[in-house]
Amino acid sequence: MATTEIEILSRFTSENANPVIRVGHDGVILYANAACQMIFGELDSRVGEKVPRFLAPLIAGVSGKGTHNETQAEFGARTFVFVASLIKDADYFYIYGHDITRLKETERELVRLQEQAQAMALHDPLTGLPNRTLLHDRLAQAIAQCVRLSKKLGLVFIDLDNFKPINDAHGHQVGDEILVAVARRISATVRKTDTVARWGGDELVLLLPGLRAPSEARAVCERVKHLAQKELALNPLSHPLTLSMGVAIYPDDASLPEVLFQQADAALYQAKARGRNRVVLYGESGEGRR
Repeated sequence: MATTEIEILSRFTSENANPVIRVGHDGVILYANAACQMIFGELDSRVGEKVPRFLAPLIAGVSGKGTHNETQAEFGARTFVFVASLIKDADYFYIYGHDITRLKETERELVRLQEQAQAMALHDPLTGLPNRTLLHDRLAQAIAQCVRLSKKLGLVFIDLDNFKPINDAHGHQVGDEILVAVARRISATVRKTDTVARWGGDELVLLLPGLRAPSEARAVCERVKHLAQKELALNPLSHPLTLSMGVAIYPDDASLPEVLFQQADAALYQAKARGRNRVVLYGESGEGRR
């Protein structure tokens, strides 16, 4: 290599703001520029010793014993990518490090924004509950699980009685606060394996997988109704606010998701027609015997 080329290369390595390491083919560090000092100090490595273990894949790649041509490592709050560069007819090679901290931060931010966008697409913005799209996905998964385990599933439509008069009398902000409080109370009452979703307006849907009998669904609904109405009682309103609930059981009432929704909605209609503030199972509502 010409003298001029050597001088240029020397200035490039010493003045480079990124880590530059000259390594012998035996893996011993021959030179490290000033930008390496923070890294080597943290790893207790120095010139004349073998390269740190995190660079071993690069050494193996250069010697033909491996396939790695780059590797990443984190030091404190900074992330670097290191690549090896062979020097023709030399008994050493260079390892160059590039600070990609800002790139990794940008990648993490993009992932966060993607996850946020996905969450917004699958959840109701007011209550934070799963929306219809996520509910349908959860229902399909729950049905598949019930088939494998030979269990039943309860699909429950929940409607807040007298919600419209309260909205009209007190305003939508009060109505929203009530709906959020009820959603929070129901979510805290059911199991982690259950799903509480917002169907729309003042209607919620409760998914109860893994049931042995329809009576279990009724018991859960009665408990949910009792505890949710205790929450509602803390807000003195001009109209009494209660819950009506309609329940359909898979596979007793229907085996197809869309039919199961229809049967639960029909049971809810019966609950409201019978004076509201009650739980009605589709199989007991008279609808199922038509």
